[in-house]
Amino acid sequence: MIRLTHTVLRTVAWVIGAAMLVLWVDAASAQQSALDTVKKRGVLIAGARADLFPLAYMNAKGEFDGFDIDIYKILAQRLGVKLELRQATSQTMIPMLQSGAIDIGPTATSSKKREEAVDFTVVAFWDAGKVLVQKGSPIKRLQDLKGKTIGIVHGSYYGITLKEMFPSEKFVTYPEYPQALAALEAGKVDATPLTWSNTLTILKERPAIVALEDDILKDPMAFPLRENDSKWRKWVNTTLQELWKAGTYQQIYKKHFGRDVNFSLWSPYGLQPGI
Repeated sequence: MIRLTHTVLRTVAWVIGAAMLVLWVDAASAQQSALDTVKKRGVLIAGARADLFPLAYMNAKGEFDGFDIDIYKILAQRLGVKLELRQATSQTMIPMLQSGAIDIGPTATSSKKREEAVDFTVVAFWDAGKVLVQKGSPIKRLQDLKGKTIGIVHGSYYGITLKEMFPSEKFVTYPEYPQALAALEAGKVDATPLTWSNTLTILKERPAIVALEDDILKDPMAFPLRENDSKWRKWVNTTLQELWKAGTYQQIYKKHFGRDVNFSLWSPYGLQPGI
C-alpha cells in the first residue's frame, strides 16, 4: 500500500489546479469576442433574410435591402470594416451564429427558447404577430381558427405560439414565407401568421389577402448574437442607442416602415450599454 505525504498531496493538487487553469485560459482564448474577431478580420459578416420586407429582402436589383441592412452598414462603418452579407433564415440563423459563420443575425423574436441558444441586443423595435386569411374567409377573430388548417414557417415563433394556442388544429409547415403565402392564396391552408411589418407590403401586393384585427402577441424584435459575448453585445447596444440619440435610427425606421417610431430605444437619462 502506497502512502502519500502531505507534501506530495499538496504538489498533486497544485499540478491539477494549474492544469485546470491552463484549460480555462485556453477555452477563454478560443471564445474570443466577435468584436475583436471582426476588427482583426476587417469584415463584419451579417446574416440577412431574403424574404422579410421591410426588415431584409432582395430588391429589384437582386441585392439585399431593408431595415436590417441599413443598420449593418452603419455598424460596419463605425468599426471601420467592410460588410459581408450571408443569407440566413429563421431555421439557420442560430446555427450560423453558434458556428461563427455570421457575427450578427437578422432581427428576430427574442423568445425564451432562442435565448437558451443565443443572446440578443436591446429590443430593436416592437412588432406584432398577425394572422392572414383570404378575403371573404369566415375567419374573423383568432378563436375562429379552431378546426382550420394553418400554414406556418419552420422555426417561426408565431407558428410555435399558434400551436400552443390551438394544439388540436392541423398545421402545415413550409420552409419560408413565400411558400406559406402561396399556399394560402391557393386555398391549401386557411390561414398563416406573419409579422405586422411584413403585412404592410403583402396586403398591397396581394389584394385577395386580409389580416385579422386580433394580434397573436406583441413581438419584441432584436438582433441575435453569439451567446455569452458581452463585449460584442455591449458595443452593438451602445451603438444602437447612439444612433437613436442622433436621430439616425428613427430615420432608418421611417424609411423602411413608412411611419414614425412608436416605441423608445434610448433612455434620456444616459446610455445603457449593459442592457
